[in-house]
Amino acid sequence: MAITFKHSDNMHDALNIRANVFMVEQGFSYDFDVLDGNPEVVYITAYDADSDDPEAAIGTTRIFPARLEHQFPEDMQAAPDAWAVGRIAVMPEARHCGLGSLLLRESERIAASRGATELQLHAQVRAMPFYHANGYAEYGPLADDEGVPHQWMRKTLRP
Repeated sequence: MAITFKHSDNMHDALNIRANVFMVEQGFSYDFDVLDGNPEVVYITAYDADSDDPEAAIGTTRIFPARLEHQFPEDMQAAPDAWAVGRIAVMPEARHCGLGSLLLRESERIAASRGATELQLHAQVRAMPFYHANGYAEYGPLADDEGVPHQWMRKTLRP
């Protein structure tokens, strides 16, 4: 698999993957929010250049300045130079080959290039081992999102 990434003109691909993974597969009622129209949000989409259709997106995530995050509990605030990553989704046919970690590393690289020193996320509890393996640590309270427990996690980015 030869992975390429797009960081612009790819919102349509990102939203299609999210609808398939979060709504169709996982049963969330609605995966879109006000951040999806915000010009500060960066969508990262992954493509397999070796596939029969190298223009078909196989994974996605989004990053944005953490100050835009609307789910923070009242007693938590984002550091001024923190960014958030979320909505990491990989199509079923591209799973178990490390693509999630590649998307996360690309997110870290892009966020750092825009001045981030920390990346934060709101992980499904079942996905915490994945984030631990990628250097993230939990902080803050557990929260419920449509009946699925989520945990705040973060990682310090190195320049």
